[in-house]
Amino acid sequence: MAEEFVNQLLSEEAHETPSDTKKIDELTPELPEWFNEDKFNQARRFYWHNCYGLTSAMLLGMVNVLAVPSILRILVGARRSDDVYPAFKRYVSTFLHAISWFESDLKPGSWSWESLLKVRRRHIRMTLAAKVKGQGLISQRDLVLTQFGFVGLTVLKPDKFGIQTLEDGDWEAYNQFWRVIGFMIGIKERYNICQRTIEETRQVCRLIVQRVYTPCLNDPPEYFEYMARIMLEGVSSSNPTVDTPSLLYWTKYLTDVPGYVYTEDERKEFQSLLRKKLNGSSDEIG
Repeated sequence: MAEEFVNQLLSEEAHETPSDTKKIDELTPELPEWFNEDKFNQARRFYWHNCYGLTSAMLLGMVNVLAVPSILRILVGARRSDDVYPAFKRYVSTFLHAISWFESDLKPGSWSWESLLKVRRRHIRMTLAAKVKGQGLISQRDLVLTQFGFVGLTVLKPDKFGIQTLEDGDWEAYNQFWRVIGFMIGIKERYNICQRTIEETRQVCRLIVQRVYTPCLNDPPEYFEYMARIMLEGVSSSNPTVDTPSLLYWTKYLTDVPGYVYTEDERKEFQSLLRKKLNGSSDEIG
């Protein structure tokens, strides 16, 4: 089932389907019929219990997203994050939006409701601008790969961020939270990365890493390094613990890019793999 979902997500149809088919003044947000307020609020508590680890995972997830050529092309063309100061404004704004979704009840007129509406309007404007410049559009596939940036590393490798559950069902609640957020920003149900259960979501995320993020970060597109560094340096203006080279390395490590190791056991395993690849050739072979 996960394989079928990812095949559909990476299809030309998903790539050519715009993030929204409505005009800005036609947007009328509404909650999905499967919305569960108790689970949604549990996810909010889960976030605040683990806010540093979860936010750190989102930051690295945003670095991942910059490696997707179609998304990077839109961001470069927008010229709103091509220097440290505009990058600071853009990405701090992005994280403030995300944090607002955890801070208030999701109901018409609330801070989170208005934030999600602003994000959706921004995507429509960016698509219109990109079309004028001949840079494509923000597609359903782009939305979902960005959704991965917020939730993917979190659900795949929570131990790397020190994330702990405090209530039964925390992960299922967190999964439903991001499923709702995806719905609210316009992701069609058939493309929403957050499935009905957390295990199904993890299966989908593993495949997305294997088929999208590992290859994209192993051979990143032009401007990735520049845009990633500008983003991290912009964020470091408000968070001095952000060290750009370390976080770039850590992102590639968490996304299973070959050669990026962290522990001594991983180093030994990688060396063993290299010896097998060399198949008896000299260790000094280039």
